[in-house]
Amino acid sequence: MNDNDRELERLMNDQLDGTATPEESERLSRALESREDVRSEYRKLGGVFAALSRIEMEEPPASLKQGVLRAIRAIEADAGARQSWLDSILALVRGRAGFRYAYSFATGAALGVLAFALLSGNLATRPGADSRAFTGTMAPLTGTHA
Repeated sequence: MNDNDRELERLMNDQLDGTATPEESERLSRALESREDVRSEYRKLGGVFAALSRIEMEEPPASLKQGVLRAIRAIEADAGARQSWLDSILALVRGRAGFRYAYSFATGAALGVLAFALLSGNLATRPGADSRAFTGTMAPLTGTHA
């Protein structure tokens, strides 16, 4: 379906809905006069509109509006009662004992690695160290003798 066909389909729907402007109605009339496929599609769409107009409208249950509003309020209340990220982590830690020990171990290991890195330093942070050999460049080192 190309853009022109989509536009014709929109014009047909607007015409059958009664919302087409006079210019749109004229464009649709010209297309209906010149193309059999458009006439066929318009007849089919008109049949659907006619069938839909014969259907009786059902009244929604009286409790529907209250139920929807109650659900919206519950969602809003739930959103307001959400835990912060810290509360979520603390709730995990306070959970089962196995998780508590695992989280404690992982936290201790991470802090230990961080402390070691900060206190011991590395070759790149020592004064006078040539860090060009491991800074990520593939360029040859200049001014050094291998």
